[in-house]
Amino acid sequence: GRGIATRAVAMMLGEWPRRPLYATAAGRNGPSLRVLEKNGFEVVSRGRTPETARTVERETVVLVLR
Repeated sequence: GRGIATRAVAMMLGEWPRRPLYATAAGRNGPSLRVLEKNGFEVVSRGRTPETARTVERETVVLVLR
């Protein structure tokens, strides 16, 4: 990409100084995970989100910015 999402997250983080800040992303969503990691987030856990009537089972990644 062109770094637009990375810059947008960086701008939001500059306006939101509260820490720790948690984020979640689907494990298969590599671009979103990279945007968060480029902005200093670290993976703290990976788990399975169960299937519901509206969604399929999927891996969920939890990240934290300290």
